[in-house]
Amino acid sequence: MKIAIFNPYKRIYAAENSVDYVYEKIKSIDNIDIEIKSFCSPEEIVNFKPEFILSHSSFTPKFCNIPTYTVFNESTSYRLKHNNQIRAFLTFDGYLTQSNYIVQALQDLCFGYNKVAHILSFANTRTKTQITNDLVLKDPKLAYFANNWEVKSGNSVGSKKPRFESLITELASNQKVNFLELYGDPGGWSWIKNQNYIKGKVSFSDPDALLKIYHNKGVGLALSSHEFYKEGLANNRIYEIVSSGAVCIADDLPFYKEIFGDNLLYLTSRDEKIMAEQIIVHMSWIQNNPELAKEKALNAQRIFCEKLSMEVMIKNLIDFHHQIQQKNFYNIGYKALSEKSDKPLVSVIIRSGGRPKEMVEKTLNSVVNQSYDNIQIVFVLYKDNAELKDFAQTYKEKVSDLIIINSSSPIRSTVMWEGLKVATGDYLAILDDDDIWYPNHLSKMIEFFDNNQDADFVYSGRVYYNSFEAYPMKPVIGGGASYFYDLLHDLKLLTNERSNYCLGGFGKTDYNEMLKLNHPIHLCFVVKKSVLNAKILEDPVMNFAEDLYFCVLLYKLGLKFYWMPELTVQINIHDNNSQCDENEAIHIRDRIALRIFGKPTWCDLKSFLDQEKQISVIYKHGKKKRFKKVRKFIYFLRGKIRSIKGQS
Repeated sequence: MKIAIFNPYKRIYAAENSVDYVYEKIKSIDNIDIEIKSFCSPEEIVNFKPEFILSHSSFTPKFCNIPTYTVFNESTSYRLKHNNQIRAFLTFDGYLTQSNYIVQALQDLCFGYNKVAHILSFANTRTKTQITNDLVLKDPKLAYFANNWEVKSGNSVGSKKPRFESLITELASNQKVNFLELYGDPGGWSWIKNQNYIKGKVSFSDPDALLKIYHNKGVGLALSSHEFYKEGLANNRIYEIVSSGAVCIADDLPFYKEIFGDNLLYLTSRDEKIMAEQIIVHMSWIQNNPELAKEKALNAQRIFCEKLSMEVMIKNLIDFHHQIQQKNFYNIGYKALSEKSDKPLVSVIIRSGGRPKEMVEKTLNSVVNQSYDNIQIVFVLYKDNAELKDFAQTYKEKVSDLIIINSSSPIRSTVMWEGLKVATGDYLAILDDDDIWYPNHLSKMIEFFDNNQDADFVYSGRVYYNSFEAYPMKPVIGGGASYFYDLLHDLKLLTNERSNYCLGGFGKTDYNEMLKLNHPIHLCFVVKKSVLNAKILEDPVMNFAEDLYFCVLLYKLGLKFYWMPELTVQINIHDNNSQCDENEAIHIRDRIALRIFGKPTWCDLKSFLDQEKQISVIYKHGKKKRFKKVRKFIYFLRGKIRSIKGQS
């Protein structure tokens, strides 16, 4: 089994790299051969062909058809600050965390977006270590490791004081303290007056380097930032400390107490002066009671190996992955146990005629490899192509029904509308003959319709893949790669590397912008056949933006639109994609403005919609002002009534 680690920090000095070295040491779990490799490139991950991906961050969202899970080990105030981070977290198939607070936050987030939150109790820990009784506590030292970004900026570059500045200053200025040792980039500790406490960087390329330090020094300090502490988030240093066999001084997090009981020495205050005093007391106790302290360390190490080691975590993750393959319909379809006649038929219109057979084959295979199994393919040829027609015919036995027709015209909308008219499914979808559905696309779609009975039109998230060239390093690619912020942009900045993937198609469409003909919903939707009346089925005769016209018309007619926050479609961009010059694009939008809205030009439509928005804002503001006046008058009347009652 291959497992890919998606690490955006792979090329910089970061603790995640130390964790990845530990992951890569694991070669088998329960007699299953395992190969784990860390990457920061989407292309390298796809070439590696893992069974699933483990992501370290929202900077590395799900971007392909491989099940992807993320470790949520940072505070929500940092990782769920803005809409793009929320979009990134919604891409994942599952979430891994040890914090009950984070569990609740993820459940709340997913509930608001009609998504099921699949969650596993998990942490990036350490491999099992040999339990020995050779800890020396004759002259114990307290080792504290902090990353450069933690001590320099408190997790927000340039805007906060260093983490635990008061605590460390209190310890470093106390003449009785001769046990403190501080590790990490010396530049991050430049604010410490007595630089004798600074012991320098620890190599992340040696996963055992930290463990050796903790064991040799005797005592380790694991501190969660005040933000982390509020959300019950463990500091990853605790796993290194206890696995090394050293004594651990840590925050009194419920998670630690539940797992380790009284085998850790706890700090019971968040006042940093009191925390420093408690550390001094704990170090004094260790010096005076070395055998009792060693017993605590041994017990904590045993508990770690039994319950929290990376081997245990990976085993649980593999079991979780197998569950998600079923729950998210990767290998078992929605309503798999039902008779085919009891499942709605989905018709997919595929327009073809000029692309290579190998390209069309990938598209057709993505349809017949759906976990959902009641599918009708409507294969519409926009020009004579005997090879493609014969090839499409070979899929007849692989689907519930196959219809092959020749379009009366090569015009794109005519090809699409003629397919819509002959389709007999309960639901309709359109797929270009060079794009790809992920295997769970239709299962997730039909499940979503069943869970949202008022839905008429559901669209999913899509990723854009440019086989011709890497996308420019821009936050918004635009054009053929949508108008959302590219969720891979932060990764590209961290690695200074362009990618052929753009995740600018994952998000809920701004319907006001769509009505202005700016933000199309590309072909990642499914619509109920029953809502398509004669007006909708009238061909607009357009050779460009026919999908935009279709979606805008349905929305303008009042159909209920839903976004399904699942990444299930890959839209492929290549050098022979149909292109449209600027004048033609404007002409088509002028036609749509006139045909749907009765406005002579696209500019007139945008002006009209902007004016409507302004009027709406003014109306709401006016209602608010009137309400305030009425409320003020009511208060005046109440005062008068009380005054009259008082006089009587």
